[in-house]
Amino acid sequence: MPKPAIHHLHMTGAVSVKFFLDLTYDDRVYFSEKENNFKVSAKGVDIPGYMKVNTLRHYWKDAHAFDEWLSHKMSLRPHCTHREDHKIWEDFQFKFSLTFELYNYAEFF
Repeated sequence: MPKPAIHHLHMTGAVSVKFFLDLTYDDRVYFSEKENNFKVSAKGVDIPGYMKVNTLRHYWKDAHAFDEWLSHKMSLRPHCTHREDHKIWEDFQFKFSLTFELYNYAEFF
């Protein structure tokens, strides 16, 4: 039997994209476009491909354009035409892992 939203809700999906986007302005937040993932650390991140999000903003035409791009990556709007639950979940699953470190970094809360 299908689970309606009222029965099944991931708290990470209930947080606004703006909330996550605001967290990316913290200098402890890093992003890898190749890995499509955030890392958060007060000691820095030396993993190849990760760069401070605030530094990445400076490489773009303007901060607003970067934030729109990043917001789109984090948004839970489906881009699929599937009607079957497992196929729909495949379209959303990577977005939960993308923001995992943002909502699990204790100092943000």
